[in-house]
Amino acid sequence: MPAHVYLGRAYDQQGAHQEAIAEFRKALELSEGNSNELAALGQAYALARQEGEARKILAQLQQRSQQTYVQPMWIAVIHIALGEKDQAHDWMEKAYQDRSAWLVYLNAQQYQNAIDVGTEMVRVDTAMATADYYSRLAAAYLAINQAQKASEVAALAARKYPNDCNIQLFNAQGLYKAGQLQQAEDAAKKAVACNPKNAQGYFLLATIQSALNKNDDLAITLQTARTNGADPGSLSQLALKAGSDAYKAATASKEIADYQKAIKFLQLSDQLQSSADAKFLIGASAFSVGQTATISANEKRSCDLARTARDAFNLASLNLPAGGQKYPNEAAQLLTAIPQFTPAVENEVKRFCK
Repeated sequence: MPAHVYLGRAYDQQGAHQEAIAEFRKALELSEGNSNELAALGQAYALARQEGEARKILAQLQQRSQQTYVQPMWIAVIHIALGEKDQAHDWMEKAYQDRSAWLVYLNAQQYQNAIDVGTEMVRVDTAMATADYYSRLAAAYLAINQAQKASEVAALAARKYPNDCNIQLFNAQGLYKAGQLQQAEDAAKKAVACNPKNAQGYFLLATIQSALNKNDDLAITLQTARTNGADPGSLSQLALKAGSDAYKAATASKEIADYQKAIKFLQLSDQLQSSADAKFLIGASAFSVGQTATISANEKRSCDLARTARDAFNLASLNLPAGGQKYPNEAAQLLTAIPQFTPAVENEVKRFCK
């Protein structure tokens, strides 16, 4: 299907019917009058309430259908867009005869009807149970909030088509939406192994690993995704969310290790795509590490903790100015506080690191 048709359908879904009409006109011209592109234009006219133009195209398609093959579903969808249910039903019946009825129901978003017709279709003719069929059937179940059924369909398809990378990804999505996180992670790993360049697979795997609190695995997934060409901005946002969540947990626990976990993800986010949010949270996390380590170093007379405090305050000093572009007051308060700790930290390093 030409790019203009994809764009036209996107415009139709957004209600921008005039823009859709313009794209479908281009597609029709490039296709030299193909019936599919003509029908898409007719549907757009009907949705735009340009009934006269829609009916002209409808008449052309009906005339063509007497001379050559025209998919009944295309005529049906124009009738649906015109609100003519009886005429649409008649053409759906014809569509059913050539196995396109279930596509009509899918296009009309009558998902339960599509499921019923599609299930009967493959019962009668098992050759119709293609990878595309299973993908559409699972999507129909998801559309009516039957995630478990969608997961079952996707799992069946994955077993039947183990080398189909899109099916493997759809299986992972179905399992995730059904709340089966561990199985979803396993399936998502298979999907990216099948197609290492599938950015959507990495985003799904990262989302699942975040939900499972598998932070080390999540960091590896984000790095691997970047290496394989995934959008760094989107990956940066995933890392930022993981870092932000870890920072919130650290503010509750007050543990140095928890702040360091947050810093790990926030630095990764900043490496993927620099942001004031990441830099501020790196600075705030590092400040908290320095503050806690300074107190603990004195109590435990620990050289390691004293050096941890020194390094943390240095990290905070490096990142807070850039973070201050978005959080000026908070960053200024922390930058003002750091020099108050510096003498104590340097003294601890001298006394405990011999």
